[in-house]
Amino acid sequence: MTGYLYVIFAVLATSLGLVSFKYFSKHRSPIYLMLTIGLFLLAPTCNFLALKYLTVDVVYMATSLNSFIVLLLSHLVLREVVNPKQYLGALFVVAGVVLYVG
Repeated sequence: MTGYLYVIFAVLATSLGLVSFKYFSKHRSPIYLMLTIGLFLLAPTCNFLALKYLTVDVVYMATSLNSFIVLLLSHLVLREVVNPKQYLGALFVVAGVVLYVG
């Protein structure tokens, strides 16, 4: 259970870091640059901690969910337009992770 929590934190930190960097690149607010750096430092730390409890294949397969979460957050937070092919691709990624890990 602990390993899965670390994986969730790693995925969220990476995804939020990517969205924060996108926001920083549009608005040039230094607070978002600092947030991005902090999140990008947190993500590998959580990945390494997850590897203490889970196998490499499970941890790195779960990190492929970043694309799905970034897609959703970019649409919700940054109001980016997402086309149906992107949603379909994201669903394939999620299905692949569920089939592999589950």
